[in-house]
Amino acid sequence: MIPAEHSPAPTRTCHACHRALHPTATAQVCDHCHQHTARRLADLPGLYAELDLALTPGRRPSAVSVRVTCSGGQLPFKPHVADCRTDARLVLTGWVRDWADVLDQQAPVWPVGHVEQVAVACEWLRWRWDRAARVHPAVDEIVGEIRRVHREVDEAARGREERPVWLVCATPECGGQLRFTVSTGSATCSGCGARYDRIALTALPVAGRATAA
Repeated sequence: MIPAEHSPAPTRTCHACHRALHPTATAQVCDHCHQHTARRLADLPGLYAELDLALTPGRRPSAVSVRVTCSGGQLPFKPHVADCRTDARLVLTGWVRDWADVLDQQAPVWPVGHVEQVAVACEWLRWRWDRAARVHPAVDEIVGEIRRVHREVDEAARGREERPVWLVCATPECGGQLRFTVSTGSATCSGCGARYDRIALTALPVAGRATAA
């Protein structure tokens, strides 16, 4: 029997994806999650600006790089764009306020425009991501929300067909599933009839692929 003091230390895993961390790693997330989160924060200001152009095609936001379509035309407008834009801004500025408190940092002075607020939020978060990855107690939630926001904004900005995600109903012993896309405003469980608004839907767990199929 190996003495307790000589037992191997338990393997540390990434808080976001549960990959094994390198023994010398100081962050709570793996390199994959760390780098992808940083890249998504870098991409989001431009993608978000495209959403703004879809809602107000005659205006170009200042100080934000914006891509255009190969044809040079305006990106198509979809009703869900406004909801996607609002959700993304609230998530990103909300994490700025949270990190300012957790990391004892001063929050930025917010500009007036929504596009400019998102640009400021993403830059502020990127500069502090290394430290947040080491010490923030909700780093798994951070990685997940930034991944979700990036995916939804990217799909809305590029006019892609919405890919559904199947969510598991929260009613005990129901097991029903609800179809959710970036434009879903509310949904009703076919199993028990429970109705969820968009905010409640985003809190539900995602069904496993095998179960969802």
